[in-house]
Amino acid sequence: MRLSSYSLAFVVAAGFLAAGPRPAAACSCVHGPTPCEAFASSPIVFVGEVLSVEETGGDFHMRLRVVRALKGIKATTADLWSDASSSCGVKLKEGGRYVVYTSLAGGRMSIDACGYGRQLAPGEPDPELPPAPGSVYGRVSRYDIDRIREFQSLGAIPSARVTLNLPAGLVTTASDQWGRFQFANVPPGEYELSVDAGQGLTSWMPESVVLSDREACVDTQIVLQPSGKVSGRVLTADGRPGAGIYVRLVPDGPPGSLLAQHVDRGHTTGPDGRFTFEGLGPESYVLAVNPEGRDATGRQPYAAAFFGGADRAAATRIRIGEGSTIELDRPFVLPAPLSTRTFTVAVTCQDGSVPPGLMTRAHATGAIFAEFDETGEGPVRTLKLVRDQAYTLLVSIFIPAGPERPWHGERREEVLPVTELPAGEPGRHIALVAPFTNCAETAQ
Repeated sequence: MRLSSYSLAFVVAAGFLAAGPRPAAACSCVHGPTPCEAFASSPIVFVGEVLSVEETGGDFHMRLRVVRALKGIKATTADLWSDASSSCGVKLKEGGRYVVYTSLAGGRMSIDACGYGRQLAPGEPDPELPPAPGSVYGRVSRYDIDRIREFQSLGAIPSARVTLNLPAGLVTTASDQWGRFQFANVPPGEYELSVDAGQGLTSWMPESVVLSDREACVDTQIVLQPSGKVSGRVLTADGRPGAGIYVRLVPDGPPGSLLAQHVDRGHTTGPDGRFTFEGLGPESYVLAVNPEGRDATGRQPYAAAFFGGADRAAATRIRIGEGSTIELDRPFVLPAPLSTRTFTVAVTCQDGSVPPGLMTRAHATGAIFAEFDETGEGPVRTLKLVRDQAYTLLVSIFIPAGPERPWHGERREEVLPVTELPAGEPGRHIALVAPFTNCAETAQ
């Protein structure tokens, strides 16, 4: 599924991710500390309940009641601060209960999205504190694109059988009502985890766990998704494989969130025109290309098209049972493509020099996705656009970021004035002059 790894980064990259609507993935929180590392390196550790949250002076100011003091704190309340203007800022939920790892700097205790910390579910017992070396802690959760979009914790899956493949043999435990599990006295090494949560669920992006030494412990999250699957093949109107076609499974019912519609169930066909959708729960779907009729592009110049019918109402319903695997009995044959036109875009500076970086994109009115240029190099780009669709052409150039730094990818973007491309206008060459004496000009 499209963007799956990016979505999972939202879930597990940062300890405080479920605490508030801050885009923590922008912090590049790829490898955070383990529970043992966080406890050892944090001067202050406590379990707290959030009493109040306010934004002041560009910061989130959160006051917590100290429910359990573990390290470096004796007060009954604690004030936490986080940057409200940064994507790494954290806004804890009032009334929520958290395990907080922090330190004191400049008279303040601060947290950020890349730091270690955990929100506890209502009624959930405290985790083992301090964490025990040689332990594999974990949680079994259910994939939910809408909860990810809202930066909420995923729903727990209780009673899932989790197995750890140790050198001495397989060891199995079960998740509790909060989805938590633990393996103790695990020797250093890399191990595979497997999980059985019953029919209809399967692991999504399984990962191994690594204990680097005898003092290490790890905290992992096993995310399960529905195990339904549907596969098929796309052909063009002249019978050739429909390679690189973006097809969507549209739920046959009330639409979900915008993100769920356009990310969760989109798939690009392979060179042979084949596609496979996984992670499908029991539901009825229709298969479509450009179902809203707004996202025809030069690379995919098709009006709204549906598998098995002229429109959504007449389309074939694809009914997925719990854990079922379906191969469509016939190919999805696309209609004849829409007419297209080709524009070339060239950019120079006033002395004729060319920018070291160039990006062009065309956005159609009402379309969800902008069409990015995919062909050309140097100062010239080529855009293939649908003929009967109006576009706004957006062009950006990139120049060195500063006089002391040569061009090594360090750059600033300059957006040129937009160019309108009316529907029906034939393709042409567009020559633009950037508002710089030369394209080596640097930021002041």
